Amino acid sequence: MSFSFQNDLAEIHLWRCSLESPIRGLNYNADKFTPGERKRMSAFLCIHDRNRYLTVHTYLREILSYYLIERPWSIRFLYSRNSKPRLKQHPGYPEIYFNLSYRDEFMLLGISNSAWLGVDLERVRDMDNISGFSEIFFSMEEQQCILSKCSMEKQLSFLYTLWSMKEAVVKSMGLGMTKPFDQFNVSPFLDKKLHAPDFDRGNSWYVSPVDFDPKYKAAVAVRAKNVKIEALEFN
Repeated sequence: MSFSFQNDLAEIHLWRCSLESPIRGLNYNADKFTPGERKRMSAFLCIHDRNRYLTVHTYLREILSYYLIERPWSIRFLYSRNSKPRLKQHPGYPEIYFNLSYRDEFMLLGISNSAWLGVDLERVRDMDNISGFSEIFFSMEEQQCILSKCSMEKQLSFLYTLWSMKEAVVKSMGLGMTKPFDQFNVSPFLDKKLHAPDFDRGNSWYVSPVDFDPKYKAAVAVRAKNVKIEALEFN
């Protein structure tokens, strides 16, 4: 199995993966991880979290190998100052970029020919004070959109929709938590997925929710003028 991208637009493949039942035939072996991966894995105190990390990064390597000239365990990663991972590229081959998010029993992996890629996946959880949380992390326009919903359930659902979109934007920029969430507004993208936003004037962005399991919210963001997205399932 192999995949490739065109060069005249930002192409994004969104891989949805279930983490509940390990896929047979894959080599789940932490000894093959890089020292950095093993260090990150060992930092988890709970064995369930360590096993989930093993599964996620085994899937990550397997899917990336569809796009590269390497076997899964030969793939090497580099990291930006804010710990955004990227692939070690090979001269003469097209550059491939990825972004990963996982929560509980699901994983979302974006792979693209654009370096400005971010994806996010969130599990919708109950919240005691939606209004208070919104004041801290959302712009005034976003707060108004959230609190205008007619029920707490709809407010919570919309809050997580916007939150996943914000996370995707921040991850695409590789800024970590250094960009205050309440200082930029993603709600206009719900009406127009592709436009030049206030937070990056002069550049076009595509930011959109991604259809997922009803208990989750997911989003993708990329700085580009022309975008093509394909949804894929890893099983």
